[in-house]
Amino acid sequence: FACSYSKDGPRFGTICHSNIIVRTNAAVKKNMIYLNLNKPTYRRLLIAIAFVSITIRNWDDKELIRAFRDASRRAKSVTSSATTTDGPISTVAYAISITKCSAKINPFDAAAVLKRSIQLNSWPKHPKSQYASEFYAFVLTSDATQYKLQSDRCGTLLSLAGWKIIPQEEQVFRNLIKEPPGSILKSGIAKNGCCGISELIKLATYKLPHEIAVHLDLDTLLTNPFDELYNVMHFPPNTDEGKQARKELVQVVAPTDFNRRSNVVGHPSRGGSVNDTTARELLANIVVDAFYTKDYNMVDPRKKGCVEHVGVQG
Repeated sequence: FACSYSKDGPRFGTICHSNIIVRTNAAVKKNMIYLNLNKPTYRRLLIAIAFVSITIRNWDDKELIRAFRDASRRAKSVTSSATTTDGPISTVAYAISITKCSAKINPFDAAAVLKRSIQLNSWPKHPKSQYASEFYAFVLTSDATQYKLQSDRCGTLLSLAGWKIIPQEEQVFRNLIKEPPGSILKSGIAKNGCCGISELIKLATYKLPHEIAVHLDLDTLLTNPFDELYNVMHFPPNTDEGKQARKELVQVVAPTDFNRRSNVVGHPSRGGSVNDTTARELLANIVVDAFYTKDYNMVDPRKKGCVEHVGVQG
């Protein structure tokens, strides 16, 4: 299992991956029940048993107790929070993209789990969140005007999982990309990553009719609200809410963001400074139009300069 945690437990946007390899060498004995491992159903059953066994083995009782206590507090505070606010501050659009679909792909489970994790960390389910949620799925098609949902298997499954389907043609033509001399973006983008230039349908997120929109990979799981980020975007820096939001932002901005601004003396969020300016002062009047995540899970700490040049995630 690979998870990102802070000292206070999982923070928002935590992504956990589990990879399980099961090797079996079953001998057929008399009077024993024999599972035919050539059948996919039995293989899936064994993998499920292994997953549950490993989860139970590594379960932290303290975490379980804390989870129950948090759930109890949430249940008690839902009623009171509902009476103190008339509604959400704003509704956030959450979007995912499907660039290709085949018979082997079934996005329903992942889409349903992701949607539920967002709902549980949004208004009105989460007592501390003041932002509601709506869900959109971009589906790549050659002609959006001729798209038919009933003929698109993956689109139908995403719709059943509660996502509004938006057929999307490719957003960018390679010959229109402007780049400086020596750049390989235009020549290499078609073979870059999993889906090449088709990935750029994510840019359609900017066209969604919402003040704030978030694009997520389908294998993401939210564990806490994003309110501390949304507040910085929603409230101007000269308001009381905006000032408080920017103070809280110091704790979540990646140190590499400060490093790019100037030479940093110490860790900015722990009292370090940028040209004798503290992180709090640096962010006091900042206007944020976009946030993006850094791919710290893929960093190899043994490589020099790796931490200072972390790639963009998703």
